[in-house]
Amino acid sequence: MPILSSGHNKTETMTEREFDVLAKVLKLMRSKEQPGWIKEAIDTILIRNDIGQQIDFNWLIGSILNDHNRTTGSIIESFLFLRESVIPLREDEGATMAALLPILRSQSWLAEFFELTIDLFAKGNRPTPNKLIEWLLEPAANFAIDVERAQELILDYPEFFKSELDRLAPKTPASATPANPEPTSKPRRKKVA
Repeated sequence: MPILSSGHNKTETMTEREFDVLAKVLKLMRSKEQPGWIKEAIDTILIRNDIGQQIDFNWLIGSILNDHNRTTGSIIESFLFLRESVIPLREDEGATMAALLPILRSQSWLAEFFELTIDLFAKGNRPTPNKLIEWLLEPAANFAIDVERAQELILDYPEFFKSELDRLAPKTPASATPANPEPTSKPRRKKVA
């Protein structure tokens, strides 16, 4: 069983696996071929763990970016991570992607429109602005027709929509109804013959 020893009478026993990991980390930290930001990132992680602070994914990625930016001098504000490839983004691209993500996750008509349009552009198809507007207007026109048809169905067959109609009907609290409601129209005068 390997033993880790410091010059201060501290010893620590470890498993073979722990020894292998420590040997690889030591080799990496001593390497002249590895970029400095990797060593900085490892050092930062170890210090954070040593003082008992939580290491989560967001902190780890941010820390690696900060160490990279500080040691290389090239600034990466944000990036897109796709499996094993990392695509650095300009600041404006990162902001655009951050704004687009909630829309794409919304599963709305706008998300579907963006997905279809982006897919077309990615495949090399470049629809004109007029074509994009036409794509937006067609579903809007169909929506108006669908609403009109739904209203007709509700009027023709109210018994099928009773629970929905009850749920949508405005609720009037008992306290909102006056005890002696005032007439809403003037009394009719009798015709004198």
